[in-house]
Amino acid sequence: MEIRDPNTIDLAEQKVRLADDIRFWPVRERGQRVYRIEIPSLHRFFRIGHEEYVFVSLIDGDTTIAQACGLAASMLGKQALSLEQSTAIVRWLIANELARLPSQSHVTTRDFSPRRKTTEASSWARWNPFWIKVPIRHSERVLTWIASVLGPLASPAWVVSSILFIALAWVVLFTRWSEFVQTSSEVFSPSSWLWMLIVWVALKVIHEVAHAVACHRQGGEVGESGLVFVLFAPLAYVDVSSCWRMNSRRSRILVAAAGMYVEWVVAALAVMVWAFVSDSIQTRSMMSQIVVMAGVSTIVFNANVLMRFDGYFIFADLIDVPNLAMEGSESLARVANRLIWGERTVQGGLRGWRRGVVFVYGALAMVWRVVVCVSLSIVASSMFAGAGVVLAVIAVLLAILTPLKRWWNHAARWQRVDPIRCVRGCVIGSLLGITLLATVLVVPIPTSNFAAAVVRYRPETMIRTRSEGLVAKIHVRDGEDVRRGDIMIELENRDLVHRWSALKLTMEQNAIRIRQAIESRDDGARIILEQRNHSLADQVANFKTQVDALTIVASRSGRVVAPHLDERVGTHVKSGDLVAVIAGGDDKEVIAMVPQQMVDDVRPLIATHVSLIAADNQQIGATLDRIEPRASDQLADPALAATMGGPMAVHRDRFSDKDEDRNSARLLEPYFRARLGVDVGPTRSNESLAVGSRVWASFGYRDDTAYERLSLMIRSLWNQVTDNSQPN
Repeated sequence: MEIRDPNTIDLAEQKVRLADDIRFWPVRERGQRVYRIEIPSLHRFFRIGHEEYVFVSLIDGDTTIAQACGLAASMLGKQALSLEQSTAIVRWLIANELARLPSQSHVTTRDFSPRRKTTEASSWARWNPFWIKVPIRHSERVLTWIASVLGPLASPAWVVSSILFIALAWVVLFTRWSEFVQTSSEVFSPSSWLWMLIVWVALKVIHEVAHAVACHRQGGEVGESGLVFVLFAPLAYVDVSSCWRMNSRRSRILVAAAGMYVEWVVAALAVMVWAFVSDSIQTRSMMSQIVVMAGVSTIVFNANVLMRFDGYFIFADLIDVPNLAMEGSESLARVANRLIWGERTVQGGLRGWRRGVVFVYGALAMVWRVVVCVSLSIVASSMFAGAGVVLAVIAVLLAILTPLKRWWNHAARWQRVDPIRCVRGCVIGSLLGITLLATVLVVPIPTSNFAAAVVRYRPETMIRTRSEGLVAKIHVRDGEDVRRGDIMIELENRDLVHRWSALKLTMEQNAIRIRQAIESRDDGARIILEQRNHSLADQVANFKTQVDALTIVASRSGRVVAPHLDERVGTHVKSGDLVAVIAGGDDKEVIAMVPQQMVDDVRPLIATHVSLIAADNQQIGATLDRIEPRASDQLADPALAATMGGPMAVHRDRFSDKDEDRNSARLLEPYFRARLGVDVGPTRSNESLAVGSRVWASFGYRDDTAYERLSLMIRSLWNQVTDNSQPN
């Protein structure tokens, strides 16, 4: 038998029948009586007002819609729904599998609805490798028993005490934030991946048990539980949808927030252990990882209202829309049908501001699902190479199967009813699809290219020792003007001077032996002694250079920059140590750390003017002098490191081979160094840029697409992880 579309028939004279397995119960919200509807088999909940309930209660399969509308008017008077409103309610009931048409009377409730066709198509999502749901049989019995045992921990006294404890932990963490950042620098180190996996699984189990305990304490029923594998990463879940039967909104929100609340308690405990166990680096690092996973990740994921986690259910209850995700999807579908097919469909049961909020939510949730799907596809292709590409293709096909089937059903229906409208829908839909794909894959998005940078003196301004010794005497002070050739520092190295003197004496003795060999006409000995004399002369010259270098003179004219220079008297210095800087107003340069994905856009700007943005948002002109040909993971200056408050992520498990850089952290990924000269002139001066200060270098615009940016970002993160996992 053909199942007729309720949108193409006149419902006023139809005898519609309610589904047999739906439940109604009254509740009071904001002082008004409303009614909740549940489909137990599908775990769906709906809400209707008192006027809608009176009309719906008159639908019995023997009364037409017009007759039911008239009976409702006799009972409610002016508050009764109009015939048009009643028809819209009936269409909404049919669309959500709450009622059926007379022609569908012999079909079981869960099979007749057009909505069911979509459900069948979406059932393919069970095989999506990005989201595999594995329920555990009879788990509700175990969870119910655990919830009854742990119920007292959800009492008001425990909750208030825990909230105060969390607040105390926040105070401790805030007062020692810089120390926590330093101990957390290796939070994602590959050496701790096994520990992080164990903690992650344990936290998610505790999280779901907390939902079960809260639901049981509030009088709800605990349903099935199990695991969900998101790209093979395990997540636990528990069905507490029965909380929608609770009359109290506060109770429902408490159930939804229980998981995040318990994870924050665990994070607070970890903060306290971290704060009071200061003698164990390993323990503090482990506690830092727990704080990040139980605190930060809970906010990022569980509190995200665009995902069907805790934040979603709290938000749905706050705006009083039980099936927010479904309502948002249907709201988008109605707009799409009207735009593409010119089809006016039922507007649903929402009224007022909720209709706009649900539409915006549906649009944002759709964008979020697309971003997540694309991101997981990129991650899969990076993790599993060719097999990952196959997984990504399968997942994308399964994700678009439902909208493609819906498109095909609409086109087939309008082909029979109105071919012109079918052509219109196909043309408009194709244009919209092409536009969306072009926006993501083809159309460039121009945005500014910024690179973290630091102000430094030019290399030629730096005065370094060329010999080793003790600082004996200092002739200059910080801020003093010197001229080229002026003596600045005298070093003392008695061993070096003694060896130089001994070599000179040996050379004089060798000269005497040469004269004796000449007088005795011993040519063989003379040749050997002359060769030795040349070697001694080279050694004496080398030592003389080192001895002369014990007196450090100014290599240029300018002002001495050497804070606390006088405190170095009596200290030992090595060859190559920096002791002072002689610089003028135009002797500063800026070192910018250019990411690998940006370097191709920056290279054409060499010898052109760019902008520097200082901390006070002041823009200063500069010229890009050159870019070093090779990328390096060596940090240009400690001020740029995240552990020092800078913008660049570093780790401390790999160090520079140079002595002068042995205490410097290394970058997580290689960067190219760009050297910029600051513009000077009558109206500009680099005096406003302090040496060591952090700035941002602006290198024009980048024009890659949204997909390229997302792909590059994810692949870069994955490459960092795999690179860090390799032995040093």
